[in-house]
Amino acid sequence: MILCAAAFQLVLGMLVFSALEAWFALDPSRRWWRRRFWTDAALWLVHPVAYACGMAFAVALVGEHDRSSLPSWAQLVIAFVAIDFGSYVLHRLYHRVPILWRLHVVHHTSKQVDWLSTSRLHPLSQTMNAAVLSAPLLYCGLSTRSLITANAIIGFWAVIVHANVRIDLGRLGTLVVSPAFHRRHHDSAGHEQNLGAVLAIWDRLFGTSDGPVADKIV
Repeated sequence: MILCAAAFQLVLGMLVFSALEAWFALDPSRRWWRRRFWTDAALWLVHPVAYACGMAFAVALVGEHDRSSLPSWAQLVIAFVAIDFGSYVLHRLYHRVPILWRLHVVHHTSKQVDWLSTSRLHPLSQTMNAAVLSAPLLYCGLSTRSLITANAIIGFWAVIVHANVRIDLGRLGTLVVSPAFHRRHHDSAGHEQNLGAVLAIWDRLFGTSDGPVADKIV
């Protein structure tokens, strides 16, 4: 079931981003069907399995308490903010701690950043991320559904910010990571700037923000 859903998302992404790149490509000379396509396509299918393993480990470690009295929407908001902040912290550690960098460097081997290169991640790092970020929130009583939904939103936005598409977020770009903002992360020599996943406020609060927030569509 997980693999079928991932395969459907992969095909849908091919159709959607083929159209978007035809109309709003940041670099018209680049296309997502490039070298190492099969590597990234295979990792796209592996990613949800790695995430599921991490969630299963977190559940086995702390259990599913699901004791929060908060409504579902509030749990989702808390889960989203907590996971997004945790992702920023982990991302920063991946670039600072040598043993973690050996896993994360896989993502930075992409010579071309586009929507499909989002999936070029080491499966072990994805399993670790899911377990580390989910276990404390499960222990605090948040539902598994809220965590999975929050992760899906963050994952969706990761695909957007890697895309070879011009997007103008306007003033929203001061709060939300844009493709231009994240592209600076891949372009910077040390890769230690613009580390946020969805919310750009973490980079601004902790001094790791650099570069533009949006690509103007002209």
